[in-house]
Amino acid sequence: MWYDRFASTRGADPLLALRWMWYRAAGPYLRGWWYRVWNFRHTSGPLFIGRGTSVWFPEKIRFGKWVFLGRYSLFNGLCKGGVTIGDRVTLAEGFWVQGTAHLNNPGDTLVIEDHVYIGPGAVIGFHGPVRIGSGTAIGAKLQISAQSHDLSVLDGISTATVPSKGITIGRHCWIGNDVKILDGVEIGEHAVIGAGSVVTRSIPARSVAHGSPCRVVRTR
Repeated sequence: MWYDRFASTRGADPLLALRWMWYRAAGPYLRGWWYRVWNFRHTSGPLFIGRGTSVWFPEKIRFGKWVFLGRYSLFNGLCKGGVTIGDRVTLAEGFWVQGTAHLNNPGDTLVIEDHVYIGPGAVIGFHGPVRIGSGTAIGAKLQISAQSHDLSVLDGISTATVPSKGITIGRHCWIGNDVKILDGVEIGEHAVIGAGSVVTRSIPARSVAHGSPCRVVRTR
């Protein structure tokens, strides 16, 4: 049988292999198929959605092929320019994506290009535009904050304007676990950002950088 061959190549019991396929692929695929039929009009191929994941304003989101959205996550697609997710993108379990916190002040755009992996527990909040380049791999607990607040307002932060410049991450970057990237940052292509870094200023292409604040230590 096909599942015997599947299991033997991985040293696993066939029943365990089938359960793994259900958790990882079959269940998310069926949920993705249901979403594609009833919600997503801008999906170009297979979509996998994990258990307990909510997608708000799906009409604002364009999905490529073979996109995987991990379990127990929230994807709020409401923003001015919409959200574009490329082919073979993974947003692992427990992610939170939001471009608009208040209807009177919507966010800009989010673009995640092809072949991007973002690990579990990611938080992406964008009032300014955010772009993540193709082939980039990002570890767990990423925090992207493409927004700020006007600190001169003393009547409460909820009444302050939200100035924002946006964030750009170039192609084929490698970003470690628990990295925080603040508004106005541009990370060049092929850069490496060490785990636990707080990126407050732009990082040139092909740089290796780490720390809080994140600083370049060498080039690749």
